[in-house]
Amino acid sequence: MSNKKSISRIIKLIIWSLAAGIIVTFFFGANFLAWATGFNPGGSILFLSPLVCGFFIGILTWEYEIYHTVLASILLTIVAIAGIIIMLTSPELANVAEFQEDDYFPIVRNVVVSIILIFPMALLGSISGKLLTGSAILSPEYKAERAIIRAEADEWYKMLEEYIEAKGEMSPADQDLKRLIEER
Repeated sequence: MSNKKSISRIIKLIIWSLAAGIIVTFFFGANFLAWATGFNPGGSILFLSPLVCGFFIGILTWEYEIYHTVLASILLTIVAIAGIIIMLTSPELANVAEFQEDDYFPIVRNVVVSIILIFPMALLGSISGKLLTGSAILSPEYKAERAIIRAEADEWYKMLEEYIEAKGEMSPADQDLKRLIEER
């Protein structure tokens, strides 16, 4: 059951990161190709889109470990950068213009700007969303209940360890219990 739960968490994390990366790609690509599309969301969207998408990832990952949130921000950045590269090198996909092979400077410049802006803003948003959710959404009663359950679980593990040590000779079931306690 625990393995299925962790796999579903990983899948959800990947889906959220991919969706956020696509949203950031859209706004960055629309801003970089504004000369050809006629749609210009403005320069402030370069700061806001990764920040807001990262904030939502932080909210969605409030019960995960912190490294999951950081990995989600990294995945968001990778997806967004890959999408921006595809969009800038293949504007005919968006039906806006043809690519000129002799001028790579604007593409490189825009990709470097994207890398510099997306990851720190997404990480800042995701960490702040996680911290805000963890402190604001969780009620004090829920936090107290979690602390009580954690203390009870620690007490049970301690009792199991004492039982195994007092018994001396271990049966296969006791060895399994000891292994589970050590893995905890």
